[in-house]
Amino acid sequence: MASKTSPSSVLATAASVLLAVVAVSLTAGVTGKGTSVHAAVEATTPHARPDAKVANPPPPAIAYSESWAGQHGSPPLDGLQAQAAVLVDLDHHQVLWAQGAHDVRAPASLAKIMTVLVALDKEPLDQNLTVPDGAVDNDPTHTTMGLGAGQQVTVRELLYGIFLVSGNDAAETLAQTAEPRDAFIADMNAKASALGMKDTHFRNPTGLDQAGERSSAYDLALATGYLEERYPDLLAIAQQPEVWLYATAGHPEFNLVNLNKLILWPYPGATGLKTGYTYAAGGCVAATAERDGRHLVAVVLGSDVMFSDGQRLFDYGFSVWGQ
Repeated sequence: MASKTSPSSVLATAASVLLAVVAVSLTAGVTGKGTSVHAAVEATTPHARPDAKVANPPPPAIAYSESWAGQHGSPPLDGLQAQAAVLVDLDHHQVLWAQGAHDVRAPASLAKIMTVLVALDKEPLDQNLTVPDGAVDNDPTHTTMGLGAGQQVTVRELLYGIFLVSGNDAAETLAQTAEPRDAFIADMNAKASALGMKDTHFRNPTGLDQAGERSSAYDLALATGYLEERYPDLLAIAQQPEVWLYATAGHPEFNLVNLNKLILWPYPGATGLKTGYTYAAGGCVAATAERDGRHLVAVVLGSDVMFSDGQRLFDYGFSVWGQ
């Protein structure tokens, strides 16, 4: 596709904070064509830091009403191939479209959404962590950030690794450093229960196929919506097409290119969030989008064209609410 490129540079510095600077490539859609903007951005933003190291009360169980979808139905969407999917209007907590929304399926790396939520209950974004031996993943069939044992990385850097490239090593580092791994997984399940995720049980922090690892499109939409509502600034991480984490004394340089094609195409209004694939799960995406103050969540499970399916759901959602 032809594109227009207009490079510009922005450098953000903070005299009191000595943190790594990341170079990010941002792409914005203009009348169907891409405008490329290159920027060097300070890796920390004060308003992007959620409370951490604070005893948070258990989150209330939440639910999405299915009254609107019950009244209007879920019409066939031409070309949609998902085995299970759900579309939610987050502002009104209304399901707009559903197919097999409560079918229990392997979640693939969408499980990492819960890994992030639990980690943020325990660590601030700028906390330095040491990569443990058990977090290193050299399996060429797995998605990784490329971490090595003993490297020093911040929670923020690990979140770039999770949201952009679905790094199993980044997720395992969060799970193995905050507390014992088994306790972390127990906390994932406790938080899922507190959020009302009745179809869900986690056995690991990565979403790799394992007996008993399960969720549903509806439950994963609950986790996605909770993350967007409680930590909206994390979307600033998830929506970056590409990030350079420059080398520090603790780690080498990392170049991370977003796997989410809704961000790379880009789909107008796309803001994130998380991709996934395993043999058992198939292609998956938990996608978020915003237009004119309206916030939608689309979860697609078991699709060879999950990004196109996400686009079809968003197109439908932005066209129907309020009718």
